[in-house]
Parts: sequence; structure tokens; C-alpha cells
Amino acid sequence: MNNSLLKVFILSVGIAIVNLVFITSISAQDRKLKFGLAAGPSINWLKIKTEGLESDKTTVSFNYGLYADFKLEANDNYYISSGIIIQSYSYNLNYASAILNTASTLTASSVENDLGLSYLEIPLGVKMRSDEIGYSHIAGWFGFGTGFRINSSQNRTESWSEAGSVKSIETKINDVKALSQAAKLSLKIGGEWERKITGETFFVLGCTFENGLTNMLKGESYAVNSNGKTDLLQTNATLAKTGEGYMALPRSIVIHLGIYF
Repeated sequence: MNNSLLKVFILSVGIAIVNLVFITSISAQDRKLKFGLAAGPSINWLKIKTEGLESDKTTVSFNYGLYADFKLEANDNYYISSGIIIQSYSYNLNYASAILNTASTLTASSVENDLGLSYLEIPLGVKMRSDEIGYSHIAGWFGFGTGFRINSSQNRTESWSEAGSVKSIETKINDVKALSQAAKLSLKIGGEWERKITGETFFVLGCTFENGLTNMLKGESYAVNSNGKTDLLQTNATLAKTGEGYMALPRSIVIHLGIYF
């Protein structure tokens, strides 16, 4: 999905949220609106699309936020669902690089980068809810999530061989805008179990699969040889990158526990 389509989608989501807030503000008195507070862990990994880039670890992070469901007409089984969620992710990236060693000689190196990202996400989807089954409801959810980066950090370790020994440099950076995209778009599908506590108050347990549709990385790679190391024949002393653009699609399984009012 190119940047123009992403901007159009973000604008559409914004308009939809404004309309939703306006409609629900005049109809909350007859219980068309449900609010919820939820939090829980997520299991995250990356689908890599760039040669020479690897991410072989699955990580666990934490998410929390406010949910809102707006009932369609007088039907208790169908809702437009949205909210505001803070999502945190951590990813491990490994890739080939190049460095000028202490003798100012161009040398192949490898980088291990622990990348941390936080997003403010606005989901928008349709929730299909069953009739009451022994004080409980089962619901399915399908829609999209649009996230905007609010924080980023990295712990980068670059290693190389020099004079028969391995040397390394560790760098911690609290802002990695040059490596991560400012926004992301994902397709979300999941389900919830709602258990009535009292009246219109429900305990909620849900699980959602998030399939990233947009590239979350920026920057370019070094060309690599058949051994997966930096191809120094295509690199010069200015450390110019001659490979592909970094590309990785995020995947997550999100579990949330909360209360709806």
C-alpha cells in the first residue's frame, strides 16, 4: 500500500471516528454506546521481505486502552467498534553492515538491533455479538487498525573481526525515526467472550490476530554475498548502501482483558 492510499485511509478513519463520537454523544442515554477499559499482552514477530535482514525471535509486549462499541440501530448483535489503544512492540533485527576499522580498512560487520516501538492506535471494525448464553455473549471482530508512532528506541550492537579478534560497539538511541515508519496499517480479526457481572457491566476476554499491511521499517541495506555477509565489492569507503530497502511486515497475537460498561 503506497503512502497516498495510507493517507486516504487515515483521513477516512478520522472522519469515521468524529462521526462516531458525535452520534454516540447524542444517543448514549439509551444505551447504544458501551465503553470498555482493557489491557493485556501481545506476541509479536516480523515477516521479513529484505535479503540480508533477519528477525528470528518472537517477543512479548503489553497493550492497554479505551474501547467503544456503538450499537447499530436497535439490534443488540451488531456494533461498530473503535477506541484508543497504546501498543508497545519490541523486535530483534539482525543484518549485514560495513565499518571502517581502526586501520581505516573497510570491513564487513554484523548488527544486532533490539528495536522498541510504541504506537497510538485507532481501530475501526464491526463486532458481531451472539445472543445471551447463560449470562455470557460470544463476539467476533473484524476491521482495521491505524497506528501512529509516539515513541521509539534501539539498542544496537555492531560486531566485526579485526586482527584475529572480534570487536564490537554498542549504541543506545532513544529516537529511531530513521529506521521506523511514522504510521502503520493492519488487518485485525478476533473474538471475545463477555460475561455479565451486573446490569450492563461485562467482564471481557478477547484474542485478536493483527496482520500488518504496511512496511514498518525505513532505510536501505547493504548488498550481501552468497554467505550472507556484506558484499564489499559493492561497497566503498563512504559506506554507501547498495542493497534493497528494508521491508518487514508486523504480525501480532493480542490478548486483552477488561471491563465494559
